[in-house]
Amino acid sequence: MVVCVAAVLLLTGNIPGLASAESGPEVLTVAVTEGLLEVTVTEDGEIESADPVELKCKVEGGAEILEIVPDGTKIVEKGAEKESAEVEVGDILVKLDRSKIDDALDTQQIMVEKARTSMIQAEKDLAVAKIAIKEYEKGTFVQLLQDLEAEVTIAMENLRGFQNQFAHTRKMYRKGFVTKLQLEADEFSVKRSELELESSKTKRVVLTKYTRAKQMEELSAKVKTAEAKVISEGKSMDLEERKLLRLEKQVINCEIRATAPGMVVYANQRGRYGRGEVQIEEGARVHEQQTLIRLPDFSKMQVKVLVHESKVNQIAIGDRAELRVQGQREPLVGTVMEIGNQPESTSWYQAKVKEYATVVKIESGQGADLVPGMSAEVIIHVEKREKVLRLPVESVVEQQGKFRCWVFQDNKPVAKVLKIAVSGKGDHRVLTDNKFVGIESGVTVGESVILNPRDVVAEAAKKPDDKTKEAADEKKKNPDGPGAGIGDGKPSPRGGKKSGKKSGKKGGKKGGKKSGGGAQTGLGAMAQFDTDKDGKISKKEGSSGWLANVFDRLDADSDGFITGKEAAAARASSKRKGGGRPKGSGSGSQ
Repeated sequence: MVVCVAAVLLLTGNIPGLASAESGPEVLTVAVTEGLLEVTVTEDGEIESADPVELKCKVEGGAEILEIVPDGTKIVEKGAEKESAEVEVGDILVKLDRSKIDDALDTQQIMVEKARTSMIQAEKDLAVAKIAIKEYEKGTFVQLLQDLEAEVTIAMENLRGFQNQFAHTRKMYRKGFVTKLQLEADEFSVKRSELELESSKTKRVVLTKYTRAKQMEELSAKVKTAEAKVISEGKSMDLEERKLLRLEKQVINCEIRATAPGMVVYANQRGRYGRGEVQIEEGARVHEQQTLIRLPDFSKMQVKVLVHESKVNQIAIGDRAELRVQGQREPLVGTVMEIGNQPESTSWYQAKVKEYATVVKIESGQGADLVPGMSAEVIIHVEKREKVLRLPVESVVEQQGKFRCWVFQDNKPVAKVLKIAVSGKGDHRVLTDNKFVGIESGVTVGESVILNPRDVVAEAAKKPDDKTKEAADEKKKNPDGPGAGIGDGKPSPRGGKKSGKKSGKKGGKKGGKKSGGGAQTGLGAMAQFDTDKDGKISKKEGSSGWLANVFDRLDADSDGFITGKEAAAARASSKRKGGGRPKGSGSGSQ
């Protein structure tokens, strides 16, 4: 897409609405063209594996790296032929410091033995408590009951003997053979025997109803206590044994071995702007679950790019992408697979920079010697439209909610209202590739429009009045602004009219300030590109805007600079070709 831009010097005298040729910059015109308009987003990214095998530090609390194989070491299948610099699957890749783990292991083994001793004692106490129940129920209680039964029987026999003795003494007392004192003694013996019998019977009742139950309850409680003690000591021993097993596993984890063939890639984390970097190397301290080595799957590669917030809304999952890898002749083909919904973290002094991580899956060229970490330029093709009317973004001005360009009619600039082409994705974004903007209606193919209206047309340099009824009605009709981002020649993917208004004001100021400088250097309107004010325009300075399309043609000596002399020669040539008439001064071709 090449647009030929013709520089025109105005005729002597002032044209209404147009700056004088002597006092201001020259009028530049461009022809409306029809052709391809392709919207792309270009960012630099880094190649990575989509599904790498990650080898992590699994040592609790982390450890220091004592030994690690060199970055880039190849891993081959076990038993396969290998070179001296290669390792096999199962070989040790990383050795971590285990000195503290060994000390803890010895201490834990002591704790396990103590717990085992306590467990044995608890089991013995439980067995004794269970035997005590049987001992009392079948031994002690039976013996006590038998003793009381014997005691009752003896008391009954004693009572019966004393009763017979008392009856005989009472007969003898009536006959006068015994004294009253003897009678009273025999009577007392009977009462005492009765009391002893009642006491023995009470003891038997207490033993069978109360003492046995109480003793059985106490012995059962001791059994339950012993059982709880066994469970507690058992759990304590299990806990100590689990700790011992974990420590033994930590010893194994101090050696990280190759699990799959591939290539060793250190999991270094490059912090943004020199902050938060993680370097994998011998002596480095690593934390638990930190990835130390990645074994990439070279059959599944992707590129991760950071897309600025001004462009992220332009792309969508499924968009096709072209990837140019340094050192590769042929570009690769990819597809956008993932777009971050949150911006990536930045340093404090770049807090206003918002970039979103975007993953592009490489669809072709997987075997093209791709290595994780390689740089790649990613060109995401957002939208492509054939046969669309195009104008340079510099020639379109937004005012009062409408977009205008200026043409010459009867030797004076006349504004034309344009209908801007919008994105086919339904988001009301302007269809632009940063150089050209798509036009739906308002101009025709080949029609010549003023390229730098803010510099030469007073009406274009005016500050838009958004308070007018026309602007209010346009805002109400389309609050997002279908042509947002056109005013300053830079597309704004988020829509809105703010950008266009600011740039309209900006452009007007530039025109006024630069005219004097352009006259002194001979650069004319092109002096706005001379950012370092050295009186000439470098290739870099002229790489944006309309000048990028004609820089090589205006650089007559091909030294990479446009001087005032070369600019004057171009204006003179344009004047001869155009006959000095602004109306026919512009021409363009695709």
